Amino acid sequence: MIPMMVTRGCTWGRCKFCYQPTNFRKNSVSYVQRLVDHYINDFGVKEIRFWDDTLVDGSDWIYDFSSIMRGKKVVWSSHARVNLVNKDILSHMKSAGCWQIMYGVENFNQSILNGMKKGLVIDQIYIGVSGALKSGLDIPMAECDNPVAEHYALGQKVGVTGTPAIITSDGRLLPGYMPAENLAEALGLK
Repeated sequence: MIPMMVTRGCTWGRCKFCYQPTNFRKNSVSYVQRLVDHYINDFGVKEIRFWDDTLVDGSDWIYDFSSIMRGKKVVWSSHARVNLVNKDILSHMKSAGCWQIMYGVENFNQSILNGMKKGLVIDQIYIGVSGALKSGLDIPMAECDNPVAEHYALGQKVGVTGTPAIITSDGRLLPGYMPAENLAEALGLK
């Protein structure tokens, strides 16, 4: 397996947490074909992981790219935004050797997505994920430990009874919400 990037930047580029510039650019399909052929013929590569943030950019490029990948003795995977894929694109990718697609779905709550400036709606996530699965593409699911119960138990052990809880530098616990004036007074700022 070899990692490869053939685009730079992001077609959206407005997510609050992202470092990507919006000046999305990509290599030509003919250039990518020469690279892929080089890796297959000269190094015997059997799998390519395209690490581009958005290999699917909403243009016909992905169709042309899929056409050059079709029939090659290599499988590949890529990233995409769920709002830039559809059943037709996903089917073309699958028939061209794509076995996995990775989406950046940080949340399934519309208010949170809006706050993150993701530019997505929940229905787009559903369509992208279900379309990939129906096309036979694998979607890796992120796994992470959820230490909420441990954090809660520790809070109980040290006497935290509300959120937010502030522990001052002198060890005083200020539990729960309080108006700004009260908080300033409790911290000796008034």
